Amino acid sequence: MVYVVRLSGQRPNTGDVDTVPLSKGGMDDGLTFSRLIVDSIPGLVALLSPDGEVRFVNRQILEYTGRTLGELKQWGTNDTVHPEDLPHVVRVFTQSRVSSA
Repeated sequence: MVYVVRLSGQRPNTGDVDTVPLSKGGMDDGLTFSRLIVDSIPGLVALLSPDGEVRFVNRQILEYTGRTLGELKQWGTNDTVHPEDLPHVVRVFTQSRVSSA
């Protein structure tokens, strides 16, 4: 059994501590635990495939943009990225793919 510790205070060692058990066994434990870790990062996190497909975003991105994962997957064809910024974003993304290959 995997447990996740939640702190209700703003800083460690403050507030109440609560342990939440994840589901018993199976691959879901690791995936759920990974999502909880990524969602706890105080920033915007996205995972894109090498061809630019959005695979995962954390809760903060969904809240910030007010969009669903499905909508964010269409970032190149909708207004997720401002139209004036889109050519630059595509260029930087393409350069990062080339430099990591």
